[in-house]
Amino acid sequence: MRAFSGLLKPLHDESLASWLSRMSHQHYVDSNFETKILRLGVRDSSVNGDLDLLYKSSAFLDLFSPAQRPHILAQFGMVESNTVPLGVNDKYCRLCFQNDIRACHTPTWRKSWRMRGASVCLLHDRPVLLSRLIQRPKDLRDRGWQGFQ
Repeated sequence: MRAFSGLLKPLHDESLASWLSRMSHQHYVDSNFETKILRLGVRDSSVNGDLDLLYKSSAFLDLFSPAQRPHILAQFGMVESNTVPLGVNDKYCRLCFQNDIRACHTPTWRKSWRMRGASVCLLHDRPVLLSRLIQRPKDLRDRGWQGFQ
């Protein structure tokens, strides 16, 4: 069985919240699933409202097959002690967003942009200075498009 069989394949370094948002927009999951994960993000104290940390929730992992769970953990796990909190997670790379759109993807948020002290994107041949959102959107699922504007 392939790791993400039946699901949208995550992009390189994609954050969990970004992947879940893309799966919702592309109808890999229904609105009931989306409602469940949003509730889990609020209710689960290990997540504390940060959907990028949902992989820590056993209730979230139970939404996937036993074969998929270790892949979710491996793909989306982050070193929290070196990660900026959710409220200040607004850095992005314009070049990554341009490449995503060129590849017919929604602008995708990367885990590496959440690292403490990150000021450049290292996913390119040469470092690219990270940008910062001017205004945080109410619906974080649309922040990629706001950054691309």
